[in-house]
Amino acid sequence: MVVKLGSEVADLSDSMRETLNAGFTQLVDRIATLLEQGSADGTVRKFPDTLVTAQMLYAKWLGAAFLSKLSRSQTPLEQALAETTRA
Repeated sequence: MVVKLGSEVADLSDSMRETLNAGFTQLVDRIATLLEQGSADGTVRKFPDTLVTAQMLYAKWLGAAFLSKLSRSQTPLEQALAETTRA
C-alpha cells in the first residue's frame, strides 16, 4: 500500500510526500536501532553502517512484497527471507 500510495501522491502533494517520507525514515531508523541492539548482544552480526543496512533491508522487503503481489507468488518473499537470513 505504501508503494502504491507513495507513487500516486509523491508528485501531487508535497505535504503527503513529506509525511510518507517521515514515516519511512522513522521505520528505517527503528530497524537500524534493532540492528545495533542485536549486534551489541550478539544476536545479529555487526554491520559497518546499520542505517544503510536498514535502508537496504526495507527496500528489499518492499520490493519483494510488490513483486509477490504482482506475480501472485510467494517466491519473491521466500527469496527475500533467504537472502535476509543469509546476510
